[in-house]
Amino acid sequence: MEFVSPEGLRLDGRRPKELRKLRIKLGSLDGTDGSAFVQLGNTKVLAAVFGPRGAPTGARSSAISCVIAVSAISVQGDRRSKERLGRQATEFSRALTNAMEQLVPADILKNACIDVHVQVLQADGGLFAACANAALLALANAGVPLRDICAACHTGLLESTALVDLSAQESMQQAPQAAILYECRTQSIAIMQTDNKMSTTALEELLELATEGCIALVTAMRQALISSTVQQLSTSAPHASAAQRRD
Repeated sequence: MEFVSPEGLRLDGRRPKELRKLRIKLGSLDGTDGSAFVQLGNTKVLAAVFGPRGAPTGARSSAISCVIAVSAISVQGDRRSKERLGRQATEFSRALTNAMEQLVPADILKNACIDVHVQVLQADGGLFAACANAALLALANAGVPLRDICAACHTGLLESTALVDLSAQESMQQAPQAAILYECRTQSIAIMQTDNKMSTTALEELLELATEGCIALVTAMRQALISSTVQQLSTSAPHASAAQRRD
């Protein structure tokens, strides 16, 4: 199978360095302190944040947890594919929990806990990136401050061509792949996940492309947060004005 045509197009019509269409919806889930729906191509995830709230009696002084759940109907493919994604979700949950413990200021977590739940609604490649970005957006929507602005992106080297934001068909290949969570202000990598053997040169190429993807995603994520905040302020403004008139 040819993953990049002679014209430089991938199977879904994108260029090698072209991200899939990103859709973000914030604060749509009732009963949560913050939420974010992220659609990256055909991959769809929904993240919910509960907290910060008082830590249960007997719990350690600070705690933040991230749990990624993958339902069977969200994954196409055979049983082995579904089991593989289940294992990946467990690994991603652990990695994101560790990263969030570093990103959320210690004073926010003092004697408090935050629970982040990410539900995979549809999996079609770039699962780590979609889950990480949704979790971070949900934290921001909940008003939880972060030490840095972050985004995640997945890359791969297929047929000697570096591709950004892999689809499921691309990511299933036994080719060098790398996914990162990138901190934009410090210009550092908080998480790096790699699959299959690769040379140092290949890894450097994938990390450079992933970083470019993260920077582009951060721009879109920041704009979504700004738009959501403006909408919330415009919605609450009439109520505030009415209260002032009554006074």
